[in-house]
Amino acid sequence: MKLFVGLDVSKTKLDVCFLSRDDDHNRVLYQTTVGNSDAGASHIKQSILQFHEELSFDKIVVGMEATGLYSTLPSLYFSQDPDLQLINVQTVVENPRTIHRFSEVWTDEKNDRLDAKLIAEFLSTGKYNTALPRNDQYVALLRLTRARYQLVHQMTEAQQHYVENLYYKCNTLTTELKNENISTSVFSSTMVQLMTGDITMSSIHSMETEALANLLQKYGRQRFKDPEKLAMAIK
Repeated sequence: MKLFVGLDVSKTKLDVCFLSRDDDHNRVLYQTTVGNSDAGASHIKQSILQFHEELSFDKIVVGMEATGLYSTLPSLYFSQDPDLQLINVQTVVENPRTIHRFSEVWTDEKNDRLDAKLIAEFLSTGKYNTALPRNDQYVALLRLTRARYQLVHQMTEAQQHYVENLYYKCNTLTTELKNENISTSVFSSTMVQLMTGDITMSSIHSMETEALANLLQKYGRQRFKDPEKLAMAIK
């Protein structure tokens, strides 16, 4: 006898269907709804252990659709739990399109409890994905790399907006800095503070070179080797 546990995963809850299969006959043993949390997953685990103690299943499969963030924690819980590993529980995370095509064959109805049953029935066909679920280290690295990718793109977009607005305010600044072989970038903290502060372009233009150089040194914490040259380029 085999046990197939179908989980319909959402943000806050797990709809569960326990389906036993014996001699090509499926029978629903248990259906419930629990929270998508450690407590909810623990309840499902204890139910699996209890049914296994009573019926001694030859094979136990827990399956769910891949729903990104929401399916990550349940899949990690069931694939890494030591008590479930002792009885060789297999955890499956299936492509939602595969489950959808399977469901179209059987019914046009749709609700969470029915979806959990359909997932369990799909698992009972044995045509599920046998790849191992991602481990927690892989998931952590995945989240970090995606976060970095997003931050890099946000920073690039912000810089593009800054350069565009800088062009409206002082369209030759980048060229002047390049022509004078000045290594200071328009993205340096000093230049950003100067260009986004309260000082107007006309005020900068009318300032004495020495006064502007002193202001640049103040903004740059005395780090410029030739502040007068930078002040002339800006003027």
